[in-house]
Amino acid sequence: MPSEVTEGDAEQQATLRISAAPAKDVTVSLASSDPAQLRVPPTLRISAGQTVATFPVTVRQENDLLDGTQLVTVTARVRNWTDGRAVVTVRDNEPAVLELAIPAEASEGSGLLSGVGQIRLRGVAVTNLAVALSVSDTNKLIVPPTVIVPAGQSSAVFDLTIIDDTRFDGRVPVTITARAPGFSDGQATLVVVDNDVHHFVFGGIASPQMAGVPFTITLTAVDIATNRILAFTNAVILRVAGSPGQFALRGGDERPAHGGRRIDTHGKQHGV
Repeated sequence: MPSEVTEGDAEQQATLRISAAPAKDVTVSLASSDPAQLRVPPTLRISAGQTVATFPVTVRQENDLLDGTQLVTVTARVRNWTDGRAVVTVRDNEPAVLELAIPAEASEGSGLLSGVGQIRLRGVAVTNLAVALSVSDTNKLIVPPTVIVPAGQSSAVFDLTIIDDTRFDGRVPVTITARAPGFSDGQATLVVVDNDVHHFVFGGIASPQMAGVPFTITLTAVDIATNRILAFTNAVILRVAGSPGQFALRGGDERPAHGGRRIDTHGKQHGV
């Protein structure tokens, strides 16, 4: 018997040997412990004077089920003879691998993101598969501890909860790991984008400017690593001063621009 076969393999040939040649033909009964995995003919004839006979072994057909590696025992039996047995390993050709699909990034404070995470299998689960999830930084991201991939399915979705805090920590990568017995781990990384403004950055302002003539100031909110904070929409108080003294600043048209603000202003020096 072949010691090992893989799902979808072509028909194999097995050899049965007996210790002494019979004086007349002998019928041997054959049986597989799991015909769904490995089939053998019900009987085999050994001709008189022979000690060897061959028979076909049929491996289970290709399917998309994640049924794993199976051990199948083939038994040869003749009444009043000692049984012969062989064990064959039938390997699944669907890899037992967990895969994770999650967003590339999410903004701090986004809260519950329903159903945006997904566990994927490379085949169909035969029974309910419990997958354990863990994260590298629970101060940034929370996931359910366990997700079930139902029998007959090849994927399941889960929620992500993005935590809000007041720390200036910039863009923080957080890794999610998926584990299940008999499967290779799956991992994916999501970047949590900081929403805490560390400082503001002015765009370039041409100089000089004419008194009483509007000009535009571009102001961008950034995190501690100077990454632009796109979600910032709060009001900003501006104070303007120069060597001759303070200036009056009158705001005009204010328009959000990619996490910053564009402000059309009129500037006039006091006392001029």
